[in-house]
Amino acid sequence: LSRPEPLSPERVRQLVWLLLAIGVAARLVRYLLKFPLWCDEAYLSVNFLDRGYLGLTQPLEYRQLCPLGFLWVQLTLVKLLGFSEYSLRLVSLLCGLASLAVFRHLAGRLLQGTAMILAVGVFAVSYPCIRYSAEAKPYGADVLVSLILLTLAVEWLRAPHQRGWLWAMAGLMPLAIGLSYPAVFVAGGISVTVAFQLARSRSGLRAWIAWAACSLMLVASFGGYFLLSTAHQSASCLELARRWWQNDFPPLGSPGKLLAWLWSAHAGDMLSHPFGGRNSGSTLTLLCCLAAVVALVRQRRFAVFLLCLMPFALNFAAAAVERYPYGGHVRIAMFLAPIVCLLAGLGMSLLVDRLAARRSGSAAPLIAVSAALAILACGSIVRDLGHPYRSDSDQQIRD
Repeated sequence: LSRPEPLSPERVRQLVWLLLAIGVAARLVRYLLKFPLWCDEAYLSVNFLDRGYLGLTQPLEYRQLCPLGFLWVQLTLVKLLGFSEYSLRLVSLLCGLASLAVFRHLAGRLLQGTAMILAVGVFAVSYPCIRYSAEAKPYGADVLVSLILLTLAVEWLRAPHQRGWLWAMAGLMPLAIGLSYPAVFVAGGISVTVAFQLARSRSGLRAWIAWAACSLMLVASFGGYFLLSTAHQSASCLELARRWWQNDFPPLGSPGKLLAWLWSAHAGDMLSHPFGGRNSGSTLTLLCCLAAVVALVRQRRFAVFLLCLMPFALNFAAAAVERYPYGGHVRIAMFLAPIVCLLAGLGMSLLVDRLAARRSGSAAPLIAVSAALAILACGSIVRDLGHPYRSDSDQQIRD
């Protein structure tokens, strides 16, 4: 960005590290408090009591759907560490902590100064990101896998002649999809973005071969896991899931209802980073994201624009054919969390920069917003310390 930054590079680094430290603390506190398993966690975790690795490829108890790779990792930890809240949530905690480091790197590649600080801050203090770093479900893995794929794509966009980034993505694809089925939307969006960039730059055959290998590995990985496990899981619960998700499928037959549905989906739970919720509770985040999208177009950063929006488009397409919900509860959209936080941070920085310009480049607006984000995370920590369970019924069941 050409405008002067209100903070020196050293101050930027210090503020970023402070926000990251607060994010680490919030995740560790939530994990160490050992919240009782709530029903969604318990329904999945019961499958680790009497099943082996092959048994987890069969329909799961309580009609659960879960990536096979995540199931196998969970079972391994249960065998090594025993069946407890700590062992069941360890993968999610490690994913949550690793996600902070990877997001910091990704944000530094795409943003700088004020925008980077705010993007890191939004991600670090995001309540959904904190919560799902301490639950025995694959949502924390969704975040980390999406981040790794996005980071590889951005590294290639920065140096398109280094095809190794695409080959690395191809090699990691089986592991990525095995840990996070929704990451297929991010990987598909990356494939479209890379193809766009290759066509735009008229790249040679070797680059297209690397892209083709990556795309084929994506299709093969998703298809392989579907045949091995997901088809069996889906057969027992797809119809139930469709009824449960009915409101999260777009009403394509009615333009008026579709517009209302689009507003409800985007201003609702899906974009609740760092906070938000249903009934337009995430309107502020939505406005920041829209401002960021406009800024990307004006800056002609079309590859980044595609990288951020294609996963949403593919998710919407899946919802249109009633295969995966769009919107709904934030947990089923955690694979989009890195993109939402990047866009929210960028959009927020536009407002902060305007306020700073009116104050002759003062850092006060940036410090104020950063402090508000830090206070939000500290409030989350205090709440967890005073109320270390999701609901009274969860606590009573464990007792």
